[in-house]
Amino acid sequence: MKQVVIENPIINSAFSEPQRHFRFDDDGITSDIIDTRRRSHYFIPMALLHERKKRQTNPK
Repeated sequence: MKQVVIENPIINSAFSEPQRHFRFDDDGITSDIIDTRRRSHYFIPMALLHERKKRQTNPK
């Protein structure tokens, strides 16, 4: 996943309806600004799953 650094993340006024947003793609946020209001939805990044090695138990 590519890391994106956004120099100025505040692009809307705190006192009016949001008019612009940063575009998301399959890899996450980009530095591209879109001049419309973002659709309301959740973006939850999921960690990659790692397979655990099965522990073998010795019968006593």
